Formats: sequence, C-alpha cells, structure tokens
Amino acid sequence: LHPRHMGIPEKLIDYHQKKTVARELAHIADKRTPQDMLSTLHSCYRRIVDAASLRREGSDMGADDTLPLWIMVVHEAQPKRFLSVLRLIETFIQRSKGEEGYCLSNTRAAIQFLQD
Repeated sequence: LHPRHMGIPEKLIDYHQKKTVARELAHIADKRTPQDMLSTLHSCYRRIVDAASLRREGSDMGADDTLPLWIMVVHEAQPKRFLSVLRLIETFIQRSKGEEGYCLSNTRAAIQFLQD
C-alpha cells in the first residue's frame, strides 16, 4: 500500500515516524489493560497526525488526510488480534469521547477499508 494508492501527497509522510508508530501498534495486544490499549492506540494516532501536520503547509489536517495516513499505518503494523483488542476496548471503556473516541472511530474505518 503506497501513498499514491491512498491519494496522500508524499510530503505529508514522515516515513521514520510511520515505521516507529507501526512497530508500536503491532504490539498493542501485549498491553495489560483496555485503558493501556486505548492509550497506545491514541498515542500512535496522535503521533502520525502530528508528524503529518508539521509537514503540511498552511492549513489544518482533516479527515481526508488523516484517515488515509492511519489506514497505511494500520496496514503496515498488522497488529495481532486487532479486532479482539478493539472489542475489548469498546466493551470495557464506556463511551470514549474526544480525541480517543475519534481515534477509535477512525481505527474502525481503517479496518473496514482494509477488509473490503
């Protein structure tokens, strides 16, 4: 999966950060609690968006930019038992709000995209 497949401008991608985040996300199932899993997911999402925001000139990042980037990271990471991890988070963390909730929604969208 390459940026051109997702319509992402090359200048938005910090490949070192993408690789680092994907490596961390790959081990999300090793976290001990659903809250730790959600914190890791949110941290990974935030870091990839922040890295792209620094590279973007002028305007803010929107879902049209962040979701394709996140899809690439999730695809690269191939987290083990990822669907189970998400179900665990959703079961034990009631009503994730704000950025964490947005991150969780984007993660669900990324998984749906990759499955289709």
